[in-house]
Amino acid sequence: MTEHPEIAHLRELMEEKFNSLSKANDLAYIELQRRLDTLNHAHQNMLSDRADFLRIDTHNRFYQEFTVWKDTINRQVSNIQGRATATVTIVGFVFAILQLVIHFWK
Repeated sequence: MTEHPEIAHLRELMEEKFNSLSKANDLAYIELQRRLDTLNHAHQNMLSDRADFLRIDTHNRFYQEFTVWKDTINRQVSNIQGRATATVTIVGFVFAILQLVIHFWK
């Protein structure tokens, strides 16, 4: 039995529509997989970046210890500078007195 031409045409249109929908679903699936892959890489990158950062409690503990160390060094440097200044001043006075003594000794 032969099909009516209009029914055959409608059947072809329906088959074309189902093929198009199938192709669209395949493309949507491929795009979804691509996006999921991108998100997985972004998540892995975030985790590796997070490993490079200090936690706030670690930073605060380091900063407190560093501040104590820095203050100790600053005090030691100030003491050394004060002693060096005193030594240079005394040596300068000694040489000035020696020059005066030598000048008036003649």
